[in-house]
Amino acid sequence: MELLNLERYRNNSGLIGTVELLFLIVPIITINLPNVGISSLFLFLCLPIIYLRREVWFVEKDLKIAFLMLLAWGVFFTATSEIPLRSVKGGYDMLRAAILFPIAMLVSEYLRTWQRGSILSLSAMVLIALNFLYPRGDFHSQVFFFGYHDNPNNAAVNLFLMIMLSLLIHQWRGESSRGYKVAAAVSFLGTLAGIVLFIMTNSRQAWVALLIPPIFYLWVNARISIRYKLAISTVAAISFSCLLIYFNYKGVSLSRREEIWFGLFSLTVSNHLWFGYGLNVVKDVLTEHSIITQTAHNLFLEVFTSSGVLGLLWFLSMLVMMWSAYVRFEYKKSMLFFVGVCGFFGYFIMAMFDLKLSSYRFLGTYAFFLGLIYSQRKQVTLPLAEAHER
Repeated sequence: MELLNLERYRNNSGLIGTVELLFLIVPIITINLPNVGISSLFLFLCLPIIYLRREVWFVEKDLKIAFLMLLAWGVFFTATSEIPLRSVKGGYDMLRAAILFPIAMLVSEYLRTWQRGSILSLSAMVLIALNFLYPRGDFHSQVFFFGYHDNPNNAAVNLFLMIMLSLLIHQWRGESSRGYKVAAAVSFLGTLAGIVLFIMTNSRQAWVALLIPPIFYLWVNARISIRYKLAISTVAAISFSCLLIYFNYKGVSLSRREEIWFGLFSLTVSNHLWFGYGLNVVKDVLTEHSIITQTAHNLFLEVFTSSGVLGLLWFLSMLVMMWSAYVRFEYKKSMLFFVGVCGFFGYFIMAMFDLKLSSYRFLGTYAFFLGLIYSQRKQVTLPLAEAHER
């Protein structure tokens, strides 16, 4: 076996490298704009870069198999769908979302090896500009969206992503260059603006998603003393309590989600128990039966409604395989890894109460966080013959 050598990619500090990194960052920064056209356009413009830099995002065989299982799941339950065209659209979203995985690995490699503050400052400024497009209004009454979103939970999900991306700028603690200091300062302002607006969205599941993963990461980190863990956890718990007491005007209810869950579950059990209704048709089922929303508001319920008992078991098997592909590696405890882990588990928490599985926005963001985590494994090996081929 030969260790994959990435040193040759450390000289991308010129104009070509600047353009490449900018192209790679745009799809994820713009993925939650009202119209995903910008993200999609840059996504496909990135394909030549992904191909030329294919050695950087080498993927182990077991993870490839997990991805193929997900692809096969989408194809099969598109073929058995009640509304095939709707399912084809969902399958197309899954395919283009997968492109964010190698993009994340490439961005990670650039950020690890190329400490150029200028492009990061630009990215941070974009994050700030996007943050100020998000909702603001009264804390305890209606939040106004200026036509951007019809639901504060949508805005909270988007702001969660912006906060995670802003943290990427802070990976070089101790870096003293002027460019880095500018990038860090601008990014801090963007993160602060995002957190203020995030609080104003009054999205309880998003608050939990932003709080729980960092606390969990804190407690599993052996390098941090128990005294600091207790102190930080106490401050976080008090802060969360203040959010619930002073900024939460929804009470303690599930906002009628139980009606959605019970309705979809009953319909699927009664009519399509084994194979479900088909990929990406949950909205049509909800509309046809006059249920109060357009999404399942739960990841696994959507999988069950889309693909039935067989599809749910298939999907869970794919998740187990993907989990085993990840846990067999050791990972660098970097800011990139921290953002990837917190983003992944944060989105998982929100997916239990919101989000839509068969969408480019959700799967693309998930793929990006998975790519960030995977890029931080400590040792990457290639079979000797394959290494020489490349």
